[in-house]
Amino acid sequence: MVEAERQERQMQAEREERQLQIQKEIRLAELESEEKRAQTELELRRIQVSEEQDRLNNQQGQVRFRPDKATSLLPTFVEEEVDTFFKTFERLATKHEWP
Repeated sequence: MVEAERQERQMQAEREERQLQIQKEIRLAELESEEKRAQTELELRRIQVSEEQDRLNNQQGQVRFRPDKATSLLPTFVEEEVDTFFKTFERLATKHEWP
């Protein structure tokens, strides 16, 4: 009788141990899934931020160069002073970061 009870307790302990192992495996799988989801979301966010930065850089580039303002900065073109005109043009273009 005592032997039967001992065996029953041992079997019960083994069942509980298996259940705990299964629960640990399920929890580990859940954590791995959450980690993959978080990594995917992080990568997506990085892409979105990169695209937003590109868009803002493009907008700033468009705002930075305004042809109407640029032409008002240029000296009047005189055929006899072509070299002076182009030197001035290049300096202005560099200074104002014209495309």
